[in-house]
Amino acid sequence: MLHSKNIQDFGSSECDELYTIIIFQVVYVTAVMPYVILLILFIRGLFLEGATRGLFYFANPVMERLGDPEVRMYSIYRMNTHTHRTLVSDLAQNCQVY
Repeated sequence: MLHSKNIQDFGSSECDELYTIIIFQVVYVTAVMPYVILLILFIRGLFLEGATRGLFYFANPVMERLGDPEVRMYSIYRMNTHTHRTLVSDLAQNCQVY
């Protein structure tokens, strides 16, 4: 452990530089790694059987189904239940128990 002689003498900064480099590398890896994994999974998914059909189905929706009352009621139901869950969870997190 290094000790300084007075308040103006900070001592050696070699350890501080080493810690900074290590922390920078950890942050860099944890920030970039999810994107690398997603890219690998995306490329893997492109080469699976039926991937082109799935992409075509995703990019070209069936417009006739949008007028179907069953589809409309399902989408309204899903919007309402998710909105309700979001509001309830927000209220539950903001409430304080005394």
